[in-house]
Amino acid sequence: MLRACLDYLAIKGVFHWRQNAGVIPAGDGKFRRFVGKKGLPDIWAVIPPHGTLLAIETKAPGRKMSEAQSQFHDDLVRLGGISVCVSSVDELIEDLEGLL
Repeated sequence: MLRACLDYLAIKGVFHWRQNAGVIPAGDGKFRRFVGKKGLPDIWAVIPPHGTLLAIETKAPGRKMSEAQSQFHDDLVRLGGISVCVSSVDELIEDLEGLL
């Protein structure tokens, strides 16, 4: 589903990238945790023509955002960005209707 969302944005010509966060291999068979800002979404995009920042959190059906993710979402929206949480590419298409 994450891949489908990335593919959809590419087809629409939207500038976007995957934000990798979480557990990262250390190379010695162990793992270390990414020490970035908690709650970062899975996908970032910029909506033309004015450069509105779009954050997309992808979740399996029935799963909810963590408290840190919800706080990040609320902060971004309060500052004028767009933040969505989707469990399918169809939800993403619906959420972005009229924006692309």
